[in-house]
Amino acid sequence: MKLLDHFFGSASIADKPCRSALGRKRILDAKGQADGNGWSRPVHGWVLALFLAGAAFILVACGGSSGGSANPGPEDLNPDPDSVLDPTPDPVPDPAPDPAPDPPPGFVAADGTVSGLSGGGRLLLRVNDNEDDLVRLDKDGPFTFNVPESSAYSVAIHSDPAERTCAIREGDESGDAASGSLAIQCFGPKLMLSAATANQKVILGWSAPSQTGTSVLCAGQTAGRFDAAGGCVGQMLDVDLAGATRFEHLDLENDQTWFYQIRQQIDLGGGERYVITSNEVFVSPRVAWNRVPGVTPFNDTGIVRWSDGTRFVAGSVSAYPGQDADHGRDRDAPVPLLGPMSLGHAGFDFTKIAGNSLDAEPGTALSAGPNGWSCLRDNVTGLLWEVRPEAGTDPLRDRDHRYTWYHEESSARGEPGTAATCGNSLLGCNTEAYVQRVNALGLCGYTDWRLPSISELTSLVHFDRFQPALDAEVFPDVGLGRPHWSETPSAARPDWAWHLNLQSGLGVQAAKGNPEFVRLVRGGTPPSEMGTSDPDSTRPAGQCQLNQTPTAPRSAFILEDDTIPVGYACQPETGLLWRRCPLGEAWTGTGCTTGNAFRQNWSGMLTQANAFAEGGWNDWRLPNVKELLAIVEYTCLNPAVDTRVFPEVPDGRAVTASPRADNAAQIWIAELGTRGTDSEGIGYAFVVREDETLCPPQD
Repeated sequence: MKLLDHFFGSASIADKPCRSALGRKRILDAKGQADGNGWSRPVHGWVLALFLAGAAFILVACGGSSGGSANPGPEDLNPDPDSVLDPTPDPVPDPAPDPAPDPPPGFVAADGTVSGLSGGGRLLLRVNDNEDDLVRLDKDGPFTFNVPESSAYSVAIHSDPAERTCAIREGDESGDAASGSLAIQCFGPKLMLSAATANQKVILGWSAPSQTGTSVLCAGQTAGRFDAAGGCVGQMLDVDLAGATRFEHLDLENDQTWFYQIRQQIDLGGGERYVITSNEVFVSPRVAWNRVPGVTPFNDTGIVRWSDGTRFVAGSVSAYPGQDADHGRDRDAPVPLLGPMSLGHAGFDFTKIAGNSLDAEPGTALSAGPNGWSCLRDNVTGLLWEVRPEAGTDPLRDRDHRYTWYHEESSARGEPGTAATCGNSLLGCNTEAYVQRVNALGLCGYTDWRLPSISELTSLVHFDRFQPALDAEVFPDVGLGRPHWSETPSAARPDWAWHLNLQSGLGVQAAKGNPEFVRLVRGGTPPSEMGTSDPDSTRPAGQCQLNQTPTAPRSAFILEDDTIPVGYACQPETGLLWRRCPLGEAWTGTGCTTGNAFRQNWSGMLTQANAFAEGGWNDWRLPNVKELLAIVEYTCLNPAVDTRVFPEVPDGRAVTASPRADNAAQIWIAELGTRGTDSEGIGYAFVVREDETLCPPQD
């Protein structure tokens, strides 16, 4: 099987041997025959190929320098253990503190003392609401700060340390030059409030108070929960904060914003009282609480850079119009849509979920405990994802554990595995056993976890990043890019299934007996339920596996009806209107005129698509790599699409608008049918457009 090298402009790069992303592997065609000598050779490039075995579906890019290793293979990514420096250098003594400078004219030095900072962190104080000259404290003990010589002053906490909540002793918040010493006490762990929403209710959770005292939980529909006297502005909720860490605020009206905050008064005796408050959260109950309403439930690629054919540039390129970076949510919504409680970049939007199923603050650390970060909610797709904890911290969900692909009820069930690859946490380290154990534990409060489809896994890929092709801030367990199993079996071989290579973001088929990593998911439509309205008897026979659940069937599209003109297909999942025939071919009423597809280099296909006008529309464009993957029917070969929707798939390479993250001189392409005879750098294209009236995205 030929692994395609590059696809860019009209340049000609000689075929180069490439190393498989799986390492040194034997590469087989659809009949299980070895290609050439039967082995891929050690190489000077990096194969990034997504293929249905044979020539059914190849999503490509490889190539590189002919001398040396331009891109390291998996074995090159591990440093020589003898070259690793000692991580514990000799301690350096703390320098003597600098003497406090003299106060400026008109000011005097006031005294204070702080306790409870020994756990680390920095406390900032604000005097007379002056944010330009904050008092910085980073250790326990006495300190001084400047106050007006002849007038009163006020002091307030500007920001707490990351892990503690600090308070000024009651009565010390204001004074004058003659006042006594100011006292500040810090308490830990930090008092944190989190919230999740559902239909007509808000679910609140908080960390257990570290000190005994009188606590109140206040709710209201305006910001600012407490008055000057410490009274609740709004509604004081009837809950014992010392005896519970969860409360459901019921019978609310959907889509109305509510603000919540906790106030706790701590009495240390001897007249020393402190008042601490949690963070203030604001949320709106809604029916579809688990995704951003009004947003297409389909993640964009994350590509925000343009290619000029050889390198990445900061703006559009006239010779390459309509690239991936010119379109999509990654351009229109570069920051998370849900604001400061979210993580993500370039259109991705995730919220940390604690083990108790509540939303967690962005700074919450990974932990197996009920208040620690264990899961991620994708606010675009609505899917909830497992996040694996640090190695050695959880005997079952250790991020370094690997599993074979196994499904007892599958016609080709796979390999049950041994206990060795998952730290003896299971009798057999396989995907089904792991799913069952996680559901028995109720991870993040749910018992319907499952293995994701290859399409669901691909939704996480950030195609503007490489090694890993995920946002490592959002997915700290991904390393440099670990291959993860999907639920999707191979259509070519019953003993293979699809996994995602997260170095590059490509789906690859592998033997089910290979131990690989796993990331579970819940929500959405489980693969076993997809296509249930699309009976097998109506699916195209031939190269399709009718015993497998379809991934992009006829029922996933709206074809000709009262609103969709003939020759076009609406895909509600993506909100895209597809032209059913490739550029250059016309709709005949039952199919496409064959053999007339335009075939040009990338610049030519971008230009052709950008200038194309049909049906009264002139906003057609090339699809990006995720959009093209969304029409792939993984249960079919030659072609790997449902031919009831796309009746004509030319030989050769279908072009996308997406350049590769690690090489601006290459793009993502797909070989949906047979490989064809095009010369290097030439391909054909399907085109798409958005139309919220004709083809609104599903909600």
